[in-house]
Amino acid sequence: MANIDIFGGDAFSMTSMTAAINKLPYHPRTISNMGIFEERGVDTTSVWVEEEEGIVSILPTAPRGGVPSQASVPKRKGRYLEIPHIPHNATIPASAIQNSRAFGSESVLETMAGKVNAMLSKMLEDHKTTLEYQRMGALTGSILDADGATELLNLYTAFGTSEQTQDWDFDATAGSGEFVQANCLELRRLIDVALGGTPYDRVVILCSSAWFAALLGDGVFREIWNRPDQGATLRDDIRSGVTMAGCTFIEYRGAAGIDGVAFIAAGEARAFPIGVPGLYQTWFAPADNTEAANTVGLPVYAMQEELPFKKGIQIATESNPLSVCTRPRCLIKLTNS
Repeated sequence: MANIDIFGGDAFSMTSMTAAINKLPYHPRTISNMGIFEERGVDTTSVWVEEEEGIVSILPTAPRGGVPSQASVPKRKGRYLEIPHIPHNATIPASAIQNSRAFGSESVLETMAGKVNAMLSKMLEDHKTTLEYQRMGALTGSILDADGATELLNLYTAFGTSEQTQDWDFDATAGSGEFVQANCLELRRLIDVALGGTPYDRVVILCSSAWFAALLGDGVFREIWNRPDQGATLRDDIRSGVTMAGCTFIEYRGAAGIDGVAFIAAGEARAFPIGVPGLYQTWFAPADNTEAANTVGLPVYAMQEELPFKKGIQIATESNPLSVCTRPRCLIKLTNS
């Protein structure tokens, strides 16, 4: 039997494996599918975010020939943000393929190359789930580690502002007046003030299952959507989005890990504007190895190394992303007391 050296070929170099892992099929993710985060690679392990804050003023009158008012130079603030490093490795021993059939085959034996590709696909999904979790953190203002408790970055602290909240007391106000519409308009006013004169398209509200159920249970909301022209909404699954007063409500289902770390807390919803250029950013830093040092970062990197005495393969992947909202004051936390 020929001795095939799978490590000697270019197909298993870092460049080829990284290209392969970044081309594997993409599985839908709610936030990533919205396309609101602008992605860019950087060649450093940190980013410098600069903000120019202008002041809107009412100009005073002056007599002709008098002294005019003076325009002030906009103040600029800079913030140094470290990009998290997320390594994720796997080891495939030779025994993992010995005497094993290839998946879906009755006669073809498993190959190490096939096992590597299958493992890469699984590891890529882990990285994508982690990126989705980080982006949810960017939309809540607090980016957490995988344990759901350790805070990696607080955007409110980093940008010198505070979180805005709005309580939707469904139990006390269900069926009274235009409750949902009134809260939507007040929510948009909070965002308007936070963004100043910056226009935006609409507001998206990602809801936990409990919060979304409370919304559907509101009497006025049911009455509006029970009208003849909206009958289809009652028949269909509307968890993917229902719009009222410029706000789109979406039930967000997201949990991961052995302990089922929730991406959004039960009984809460998160509102944010979309359509503002540069508001949501994702930066990718280069990998922690000599080949990638000081190059423009990619979403995910992959390398492999043979175990001593050809006992198997170790796969090393990593991603170095940082996702932020550059104006976190416009992120609104919705509760249901």
